[in-house]
Amino acid sequence: MALIEIDINSLEKDKLYPDEDFLALSNLPCQIGETPEERTKYFKENLESYQDYLKDSLQKMGNCCYLGIIPPAAISRITKWCCNEVKILNKWSYKDVDKKDGVVPFHDQEEGQILRLLTQCFAKREFQLDELLFLCQKKF
Repeated sequence: MALIEIDINSLEKDKLYPDEDFLALSNLPCQIGETPEERTKYFKENLESYQDYLKDSLQKMGNCCYLGIIPPAAISRITKWCCNEVKILNKWSYKDVDKKDGVVPFHDQEEGQILRLLTQCFAKREFQLDELLFLCQKKF
């Protein structure tokens, strides 16, 4: 498993789109398939219609799609790890959504923040350990 960080400032902005998993597992009001897999397939095939959700995808999931070839110079960092070493990330795999209006791929903001902090930790980025421990203690 690898985390590849891209400097999106060096990419063409009109080719940036929200992540299809973010769209599929959020609670956007649409009648497209009943399973996350069916919804993911739909959004992947119709991604151009949902560019307005790019900011939500970046803020709430921390990633997005790029429809084009990413130049090697845009790759700012690659971090690799073994899947067995990061089993906790499977808990935060965007499989659950609230049944509220809006785009919410987590039950609450704390879950999204936990995923972001864990990702920063496993990517060997600077992160707030105290905040992560506090949120985990509160959730569990």
